[in-house]
Formats: sequence, C-alpha cells, structure tokens
Amino acid sequence: MQRDLLGFGLFFLGLTLYLFWSAKTEMGTKIGQKIKGDRR
Repeated sequence: MQRDLLGFGLFFLGLTLYLFWSAKTEMGTKIGQKIKGDRR
C-alpha cells in the first residue's frame, strides 16, 4: 500500500509540475506578445 501511495504521489507531483509549467509558458508567450504589440 505504501508503494502505491508513493507512486500516486510521484504521479500527482509530475502532473502538478506539468500544469504549472504549461501555465507559466502560456503566460510568458502572452506577455511577450503584449510587449511586442506595445513596441509597434
């Protein structure tokens, strides 16, 4: 049981990191586009 719990924890951690990374990059691209748009 403890082994399953560890596997679930690792899966949850990976999922959280993936969601955080994808959201971070999406925000970064939006901010980058906004800055480029303001410069014109």
